[in-house]
Amino acid sequence: MGAQEVLNQEEVNALLNAVDSGDVNIDAQSVPGEVRLYDFQNDQGSLRVRMPAFDLINERLARSLRVSLHNLIRRPLEIAVMPLRCCKYGDFTQGLALPSNLNLIRINPLRGNALLALDPALVFCVVDNFFGGRGRQQGAESREFAPTEMRVIHMLLRAAFNDMREAWLPVAAIDVEHVKSEVNPSFAPIAAPSEAVVICGFQLALEGGGGDMHLVLPLSMLEPFKDVLEAGPSNAGAAQDDRWLSSLKEDIQDAEIELTTMLGHASVKLSQLVNLKSGDVIPCDFSGKATVFAEGVPLFRGSYGASRGQQSVRFEQRVKRPRTHAGDALLLRKTI
Repeated sequence: MGAQEVLNQEEVNALLNAVDSGDVNIDAQSVPGEVRLYDFQNDQGSLRVRMPAFDLINERLARSLRVSLHNLIRRPLEIAVMPLRCCKYGDFTQGLALPSNLNLIRINPLRGNALLALDPALVFCVVDNFFGGRGRQQGAESREFAPTEMRVIHMLLRAAFNDMREAWLPVAAIDVEHVKSEVNPSFAPIAAPSEAVVICGFQLALEGGGGDMHLVLPLSMLEPFKDVLEAGPSNAGAAQDDRWLSSLKEDIQDAEIELTTMLGHASVKLSQLVNLKSGDVIPCDFSGKATVFAEGVPLFRGSYGASRGQQSVRFEQRVKRPRTHAGDALLLRKTI
C-alpha cells in the first residue's frame, strides 16, 4: 500500500464517528457466492508433481538399460526418456494397447506394488531380434504371451531390475522383486482407478521397430522419498551431492566404447576396385604396428599380434592429437 493510501488520524476519527452515528452500514450483506463440491478421493492438486531427482534417476536407468538390452539381443538400440507425468491410474490403464505385458513388481522398502508395462509392439520386436530376426512384429491380437515370449520377457525384466537398483542408489538402496505378470489391466490393481500415479515412460527404438515401456508407481508409494525427489541433488545437501557425483563418475567409467584397429593403407584405382575377384591381393603399408581408434579418434599405437588365441594389439604409445577449435575457443575464453 502506497503512502497516499494510508488514512491519517483525522480520517480515521471521521470514519469512527460515521460508524457510531449510523451513517456507515456495517451490517451490509455480502455478495452470495457459489458453493463447489470437493472430492477428497479425486485430489486433482496431487496430479501436478515436479520431481527433478526422479528425472535424473530415469536418465541413469535409460543409459544402463540400453547397455543391458544391447548385451541381451546383440542389436543396437536407443532409449529416450519421456517427460515425467502424473494421472489417475484408471486413465493410464484405459490407454494401454492389448495385449500389453503388465508386470506387478515390489520395490522394497517402499510400500505397495508398482507396475512395469511393456507395449506388445516392443515385446514382439525384442523377441524377434533375440532369435536373430529383423524385429518383425506379430499381430496385436488379444491373447496370452507364448512361453517362449515370456522367457525372453523375464530376461528383459531381470536386466531392468538390476539397472533400477543402480539408478536409485543416489536416493536409496532398493530391491526389486517380480510379483506376477498379467495381460488384463483389471488383474493388475496397483492403485484405485481414481488414485494418482507417477508414470516414467521410456521409448525404445531398435531394428524393425520398437515400443514403449512404462514404470508406474502410486504417488503415495513415493511419500517416504518425496522431499528428496522434489528437491533434486542440488538442494539435498553436501552429502547427497557427493553421492550423485560418485554415481555420475561410476556411470562414466562404465560407459562402453567401441574400438577399431587400422593396420595399414592401400590405394587402388576405381577400375581395379570394381574388377576385384576372389584370390586378388592388395598390398598395403602394414609395418607390424597398428593404430587403435574410438569413434574415429586415434588413441594409441602398438604392436599387432596374437594373445591367448585372439588377434590383439599391445599398447606402446599414445597418439598426440592436435588441439581442436573447441579447445582453442575454451583457452581463449579463459584468458579473456
